Amino acid sequence: MLKRCIILSLLLFPLVIMILGLEFKTSIAEAWSGTIYIRSDGSIEPSGAPVTTADKITYFLTGNISVNGFNHGLIVERNNIVIDGRGFTIQGSSAPFDTRGVDISGRENVTVKNLKVKGFAFGIYLSNSSFNNVAGNEVEENQVGLIGYRSAYNNIFNNVFRGNFYEIKLTDYSGNNLISQNIIKTSTCGIILDSSSNNNIISWNRIEGNLTMLSTGIVITSCSDNKVTGNSISLFATGIELSYAVSNTIFGNNITLNSFAGIDIYEGSILNIFEANIIEENSFGIRIYQARDNTICGNCFLKNGADVIIEDGDQNYFDKGYPVGGNYWENYRGVDLYSGSYQNVTGADGIGDTPHIDGQIVDRYPLMAPVKLFYAGTWYGIEYNAIVVSNSTISDFHFNPEEGPFISFKATSPEGAVGFCRVMILSRLIWADDGWKIRVDDVEIDNYREFPGDEAVYLYFTFAQGMRTIVIEGAGVIPEYPIIIPLLALIIIITFGKILGRK
Repeated sequence: MLKRCIILSLLLFPLVIMILGLEFKTSIAEAWSGTIYIRSDGSIEPSGAPVTTADKITYFLTGNISVNGFNHGLIVERNNIVIDGRGFTIQGSSAPFDTRGVDISGRENVTVKNLKVKGFAFGIYLSNSSFNNVAGNEVEENQVGLIGYRSAYNNIFNNVFRGNFYEIKLTDYSGNNLISQNIIKTSTCGIILDSSSNNNIISWNRIEGNLTMLSTGIVITSCSDNKVTGNSISLFATGIELSYAVSNTIFGNNITLNSFAGIDIYEGSILNIFEANIIEENSFGIRIYQARDNTICGNCFLKNGADVIIEDGDQNYFDKGYPVGGNYWENYRGVDLYSGSYQNVTGADGIGDTPHIDGQIVDRYPLMAPVKLFYAGTWYGIEYNAIVVSNSTISDFHFNPEEGPFISFKATSPEGAVGFCRVMILSRLIWADDGWKIRVDDVEIDNYREFPGDEAVYLYFTFAQGMRTIVIEGAGVIPEYPIIIPLLALIIIITFGKILGRK
């Protein structure tokens, strides 16, 4: 038996040495240390760095990178390239000064993806950078996860930002950027826009805190014309904070479980729009402090300690007139028997017959049920939505313009109650030339009421208790191509024909 073990050991010894050698080589690769440069001519310095390229367009990491002291990780000096981290990590030494994990300053059309960046002052650094993509990365335990100075038209999407002091910060005229579909988990601040960083879009991100004092999900300071849409923001002291912010749109967000305020409209903020947000289980749904001329409309206020508190703020508006309406207030006790701008026309419309008044809050057209927002699609850079106000549970929303000019959804009415829906359809999305066709479980109904607005139509109808499939059909639907494209094509053809005719 001993002899067999000795022989087996001798036979396996070369294999063990080979495996150990491979592990030793791997550990050397993982321990590679130093700053790496992708030079403007496409070369990689220093030689032997764990980055490779075959065409000087796409660069792959082949191992982890460790950076000591006050050194940077990867510095990019070449435009129009793709850097694929392939899941490897650039690890800094947590130095608090100007250390950068990935530096794409002054660059255009650089994509950074599938990379892990940890332990720097700035995980990903943009300065005077434009038209770059940061996608599919994990950025954690840096002072700032991603920072942009004077950087525009960059896309930051589908990343995970976790445990950075500031997760994403755009400052000093960083405009027209897209921050979308990221997962952000932080104890301090998720996204900051400041110093005239205008016309950015923050959309469809999941932003979570841990109820740390003074923490904020999104901060907009001294900026204008930004859009914050479709985000989930929870477990902060404040969900969204605006100060000296002008003409920003906060639309369709879920803002829940924040210990101070869901939304804090702070000093000097004017002409902002807060619409179709679900504001639920916050100490204050919205706090207004020294801010004016803001519009708060189409929101759902649910289970907050106080829905709205106003401290030294005036001339803020809580509805958009008729037929757009106001907000849903859980404590509103009015009835809906009438319609019209004076609520004196017989027949319900989904709007309460009497105003909701609470101190300085005056909502002339309170909604009778919660608001449900549905994403209908994006065409030519414009996002379209449909809004349903209903006492029923709405699900399975469907819209596809290639299938025809209709939307469909399921509605489950509460037990013992007649279901109702008040559906907002944008006139540019679907329109009807001569009435609408509304089917409930394939049976067309004719008892609906139509309330045309400036940009949308509002349809109100009721249905029997139970789960119902509802289809709303018009005559036309958003075209496949904008009308300007065929017109331009026609002009080009005519012009070219005239040139040929002259020749």
